[in-house]
Amino acid sequence: MKETQELLKLDKDEIYALSFEDALEKLEHVVSLLEKGSVSLDEAIKLYVLGTKLRKHCDYTLREAQKKIDEISLEEPEAGIS
Repeated sequence: MKETQELLKLDKDEIYALSFEDALEKLEHVVSLLEKGSVSLDEAIKLYVLGTKLRKHCDYTLREAQKKIDEISLEEPEAGIS
């Protein structure tokens, strides 16, 4: 499982450097591998840990995007309804 080994090589800095879309794609792949049950128990545990890190990165990225949207919304004056 070369693909699995490549995933497991991702370190924290590489994960945080991923775009939201790339992190989500990798997370979906991790979930797929775990659902298939085609990896050893040791690999499954490592993949679970990786999936948790990817999920946290995605959550953080979404929260930051929401903060930016909220800031923009506060800066713009409300349009009057006529």
